[in-house]
Amino acid sequence: MSSTGPSPMSAVPASSGRGSGRSTNFILELQSMMFSLGDARRPLHESAILVEDIVHTQLINLLQQASEVSQMRGARVISAEDLIFLMRKDKKKLRRLLKYMFFRDYKSKVVKGIDEDDLLEDKFSSSTNKRQKTAQDFLTSIDQTGELLALFEDDEIDDVKQERMERAERQARVMDSAQYAEFSESRQLSFCKYCVKFLLSKVVFFKLVVVKKQIHLMPKQGKNVIYA
Repeated sequence: MSSTGPSPMSAVPASSGRGSGRSTNFILELQSMMFSLGDARRPLHESAILVEDIVHTQLINLLQQASEVSQMRGARVISAEDLIFLMRKDKKKLRRLLKYMFFRDYKSKVVKGIDEDDLLEDKFSSSTNKRQKTAQDFLTSIDQTGELLALFEDDEIDDVKQERMERAERQARVMDSAQYAEFSESRQLSFCKYCVKFLLSKVVFFKLVVVKKQIHLMPKQGKNVIYA
């Protein structure tokens, strides 16, 4: 790996998504994430745009499906139950989601100053483990075999994550201290750090799509009236 190339976090002019007419806001972050996952030290700007378009499309599809599920159960907003329902047939994705909910609860308890000895106790307490309790209650209502509930106690290694860690370790072997510091910083980046910015830019677009789909024609006094 070259040590003379510019950092992926160096200034890159903003661009637009491919033919979508929307501004691209995450090129710098995506270039760093791609670098941390094995790409060149400075991934192509066009590649970062393509990745953002893919993430955008996947997020919109996920939100649309979750919205349909929430409407089926009579809810007005999307909740964790809708995402769990969508991932119920993919145990790897569901396991990652449950672990994410666990760590969110864990972080909340740390922030609130709960004693360390009590952090892992009372795992499904509704007061200190709200997300896990929500997930367990919902899975209990739909899981007839117990396979999904077993994921709460499943410590199986995530093959994808393991492969990424091994690849990162191989990359780090040939780095000097300055390169490794940059590489380590890139590995810490995620959309979670920019969740407000990310959700505002993507969910606003999603709302426009949903409203457009909900507009339809209804006969009224012999005329077609458009309503939302």
